[in-house]
Amino acid sequence: MIKNMMKPALVLIIMLMVGGCSMNKDILKPLSYYYTEAEKALLTESYDRALENYMKVLTILHDGDEDVDMAISEGVVCFDIGYSYEQLGNEDKAIEAYLKAAEDPTASTLSKTALGNIYFHQKAYDKSKSYFEEVISEDDKAYEAFVNLSAIYALQEDQAMALSLLTQAIDIDSTRPDALLNRAYLFACMGDQALMDNDIKALKEMNFSSLDVYLKIYDEVLKEVNR
Repeated sequence: MIKNMMKPALVLIIMLMVGGCSMNKDILKPLSYYYTEAEKALLTESYDRALENYMKVLTILHDGDEDVDMAISEGVVCFDIGYSYEQLGNEDKAIEAYLKAAEDPTASTLSKTALGNIYFHQKAYDKSKSYFEEVISEDDKAYEAFVNLSAIYALQEDQAMALSLLTQAIDIDSTRPDALLNRAYLFACMGDQALMDNDIKALKEMNFSSLDVYLKIYDEVLKEVNR
């Protein structure tokens, strides 16, 4: 399951790397039971319980026995494990899980986006940028990667590149507010109220609920720029 734009999972090798876990030969229920329990735990934000069940899923996958009663890739499970660790605040283990998940084509772009997000929050912008660029090279419709990469360029004061990436994101999906909000902010920083107002108009048309908060920020920025 992918929450918002993401979802978690892991592999035996990660079990050994991050927890020293051993094979549990006492697992008696089928894979689908543990995977369903893990998904239910995610929905209730019970991340420790989710991890416990995802680990059992991996054990069954690596045993390769008759308990594998549903089709699920290790990459997806690794992504889910990484997500669970991230929500628990353990970014080191989350990174290990996402790196393993990224080796699986079924979870590659999601995992690399997640890695880019973690490194962005850690202010490791070069690492973050490389992951977002890799995602875009694999999927030219990866909306989140375009938006987040634009934020790095904006922080590095490359407004032209930031605007280009945001415009591409809007072309990919004009129904999502993130790129429009960020582009309107950049236009405010540039003192271009006309272009800012165009994006604000689009946001109003989609009934974005928190727009008033952003409008106050834009007004303050414009006042500072025009001072």
